[in-house]
Amino acid sequence: LSELCGGDDHRVFNKSVRGAWKEIAQCVPHRTVLSVYRRALRQCHGMTRGSWSEEEVASLFRLVGLHGHRWKIIQDKLNRSAIDCRVKFFDLNDQFDRGKWSTENV
Repeated sequence: LSELCGGDDHRVFNKSVRGAWKEIAQCVPHRTVLSVYRRALRQCHGMTRGSWSEEEVASLFRLVGLHGHRWKIIQDKLNRSAIDCRVKFFDLNDQFDRGKWSTENV
């Protein structure tokens, strides 16, 4: 699985496993290739998982202030996956509307 994710750098192009994610996703009902890939990547990335400390949350907001939504850069600084950083940021950020859409949103 680690080889399919590109080892330490998941962006590495590897001809021997090209198309493997599409084949794997066909075996997983109701999941896209991207969702299967991201799930595997999260399981194998070796970065910190689980609850966020207050210091990590503060660092996340500071890094977003410095780097914007460049999640790969933030990932490398926090040792958390880019997806986890993005999700945590949007979960805690009050400037985004949540819930049902109003008629003004449509």
